[in-house]
Amino acid sequence: MEPAPAAIVVRRWGRWFLVERPGAMPAAAELRDLFDRFEPTMPATPHTLEVPLASDEIVAPLWAWAGELRADGVHLEDSRGDALILDRTDLQILDVLRAPVPVAELLAEAGAPLERLAFLVAAGTVRRLGGDDIRRSEPAEPRRRRPDAMQPGVDPRHPDDRQRLGRIPVYALMHAQHGVPLGLGMVTAAARHHDGGRLTETFEIRRPETAASILGDLDHRAGPAILLLSDVIWTIDDNLDVAALVVERNSEVVVVHGGPSSPRYAADIERFFREHARIAHVLARGEGERTIGELLAALGAAGGRLTHADLSGVAGIAYVDPSSGEVVRTPDRSRETNLDDLPSPYLTGEFDHVVVAGQDAPFALETNRGCPYECSFCDWGSATNSRVRFFTPERVAAEVDWLASRGAEAVFVADANFGLSKRDVETARQLAEGRRRTGAFDRIYWTAAKNTTRHFVEIWRSLRAGGITSEIQIALQTTDPQTLDAVGRSNISTERLLELARLLRQETMPVRAELMIGLPGQTVESFAADLELLFEQEMALMSWTTLSLPNAPMNAPEYRSRWGIRLDDSGVVTETSTADAGDRDRMLRLRRAFLAADTYGVLRHLIRWLHQDCGVRAIQVIGDLCATAELTPDRWPAVTWLVETFDLHPLPPRGWRAFYEEIRSFVVEQYGIDPRDSALECVLRVQQALMPWPGRSFPARVDLEHDYVSYYLDVVAPLYDSLDERPVDPLVSRPPGVLEVRGDPAGLGGDGMNLWGNPRDEASSSAYTLVFDAANELDSPLLRLLPEVVRRFDPERLDQLTAQRRRWARRRTPADTTDRSIEPVDH
Repeated sequence: MEPAPAAIVVRRWGRWFLVERPGAMPAAAELRDLFDRFEPTMPATPHTLEVPLASDEIVAPLWAWAGELRADGVHLEDSRGDALILDRTDLQILDVLRAPVPVAELLAEAGAPLERLAFLVAAGTVRRLGGDDIRRSEPAEPRRRRPDAMQPGVDPRHPDDRQRLGRIPVYALMHAQHGVPLGLGMVTAAARHHDGGRLTETFEIRRPETAASILGDLDHRAGPAILLLSDVIWTIDDNLDVAALVVERNSEVVVVHGGPSSPRYAADIERFFREHARIAHVLARGEGERTIGELLAALGAAGGRLTHADLSGVAGIAYVDPSSGEVVRTPDRSRETNLDDLPSPYLTGEFDHVVVAGQDAPFALETNRGCPYECSFCDWGSATNSRVRFFTPERVAAEVDWLASRGAEAVFVADANFGLSKRDVETARQLAEGRRRTGAFDRIYWTAAKNTTRHFVEIWRSLRAGGITSEIQIALQTTDPQTLDAVGRSNISTERLLELARLLRQETMPVRAELMIGLPGQTVESFAADLELLFEQEMALMSWTTLSLPNAPMNAPEYRSRWGIRLDDSGVVTETSTADAGDRDRMLRLRRAFLAADTYGVLRHLIRWLHQDCGVRAIQVIGDLCATAELTPDRWPAVTWLVETFDLHPLPPRGWRAFYEEIRSFVVEQYGIDPRDSALECVLRVQQALMPWPGRSFPARVDLEHDYVSYYLDVVAPLYDSLDERPVDPLVSRPPGVLEVRGDPAGLGGDGMNLWGNPRDEASSSAYTLVFDAANELDSPLLRLLPEVVRRFDPERLDQLTAQRRRWARRRTPADTTDRSIEPVDH
């Protein structure tokens, strides 16, 4: 009988975690919890590694490491992959080490000798810093910048406001952590200009401001007031919390909810009013610029008091009639036909008081409204109608100039289908010119048009020529015909989306695709088939769990009934008529395994070889990993870690050498592979060579049993050119080869991947940052174009890599099977 797997201890950003058994959730721990597991008389671990280390040098912790917790110490691997055991003294040093610190100061606090710290540095478990690396004030764990949204000391009242006393304040709430809300600024700007500015005679219409600013102002005044809230899935909880504080200070405040998450279906409206009676008085739906003007006019006529106001003539709202207690839902408001009649908050001073430079969250740029598609899970088409309406090019250009002149670092083009029109090419050129002129626009995000690719190359080239990192994702969601029909996407061509992927590769642009879990009509089998397609197309997975948005067609009562849709308290779809809760859990496990094995690259070359040469489909391998982790977690603890823990702690549970030795045994047993197979040995050596590890030195040359680089390029050649696929010679038939790993430009060995948030929080966008801000890629001929790679690597190097792959694809003919050597590429 095999011994039970040891508990795994993780040290990450200055904190300890314990995973008691394979598949268990990591639990926070203290150093004493580790010491309690050791033998009482555990001797000090002998050490043979050591580097010269001066007492005035600076050392720092690694981002993370993991090891097996045994009675004689913590077992892991050093920088060379050799076995290493940490004892009490080592762990005491690591416990104290939470940020960059001088050696002498660290040793004094830890009560440890210099020789022991030198051993940890040599082993690669402590970083040695120098020069620009020394930033002692920087926190150990990287966090996103959260600057205050408002400039210090700037009055949130608009400069044009004559600031007459006694008027009714209108507050518009924004949250610094979510960025500056374009929609809310559109509403306050429209209200300020409504009916020639007449509302300003009654109301003090304030610019969007933070909760602290609103509450501070309420402390100095009383009487009626209006609070405007823009509800979206990431702000609604914060909005409700702030509204409660506001009403607690002033019970006469009328709270108006609008935005995409302000409900429109009758039952949802009644439920919202019932659950939030104190802090929800009016609900606005649809485009709000005209609605807010008419609503304020009606409230102004009643002295700002809802109890005396006649709101029945205001289209597009719902409210509780004070006299009857009944919910009143007025008729829908027609869409705005001339968008330029709506004042721009950027150009009319509505955002002149906010911090622009240094904001991490992107500023929204809206060039049109409308979406020709009516996907049931999305409220974009239903909110803006199918007809696309445009702002004039002159207005868009002026807004781009406003953002550029103030140093906006990131912009999100808030169009449903950017690239649909030739106008979008000009917008891209304006953004690029803005960066060249001012240094703004480091990053541009956009949602690509679904059924056309004709303008993408021009857009991408313009942005890249201007030095802008541009990121899009292919909105695949699913390729299953039944599911596409159920969600109203049968008019979106999968072939066009795959064509877009090829264009992106040819232009050295990251290729990633969205898939959703929980769509009506979806099954475990159809989701697995979608993952298989992403593997074959070498697209990075971006996977979303389906939310039933309040105003999306999916949330209509008849639609939910037809497809047996069940939701949790956050609106996440947990069950449909085609996938019960158990099926959904299996899909989530498949997603975790696919992200770790393929997107993070831990097993992607091994799976590629099994798929290509051994007849074992990629999704079968992923499924077998999941089944093993679920049914026999103790049998293969490394497999279980990959499936159940890697998304929480993306590193091996001891070291890569031990990890891949277990994977070798798993593959041999699971698929009947000869353990002496030279191709298996080759591909495992490739996998280990491509994994970052503290203390690795570069360049690193790996001699291989077979030329894996030419094999890989043959396999992916069709992805870079439209040529028909050709037979690929098996790996075992190829001569010996070499893999050169040139370096670690992203600093993964010491800093790890840039992760934030909780990947298990399905209602939060943090669950998907694994492919936005992380890429487990070293510089080699096998490098993939992932978003973080494009940000961190030399653009010329990436262009050369793409050009090589395109040339390789074109020269690869049935007769040309000999000289396929890769030309050397200089950094």
